[in-house]
Amino acid sequence: MGPVVAVCTGKDCRRSDAHDELVHSLGAAADVVKVGCLDICHGTVVVVRPRDDAVVIERVRSRKAAADLVEHLTGGERLSGRLRKRVVTGSAARTARKRAARA
Repeated sequence: MGPVVAVCTGKDCRRSDAHDELVHSLGAAADVVKVGCLDICHGTVVVVRPRDDAVVIERVRSRKAAADLVEHLTGGERLSGRLRKRVVTGSAARTARKRAARA
């Protein structure tokens, strides 16, 4: 099984013009699952499950951030610096992972 990316479809995440483009570009590199609001509400939020542990990333708005994520999913070992700055931790990340896992 390949990587799975859960993309938040809450109103704040969908507001970004790049939301549909992000979903489309991620579809080429992973299985994309659209999930309800993940309660982080800082731009487009994705939960990446490349292997066993899930990573929650917020503010994936720009084409560069989307391209970095696709590169990571298609064989990049580590997240780029741009994406590492946007990783969500703590209780917000735990909640988002639980909600994404239900989808």
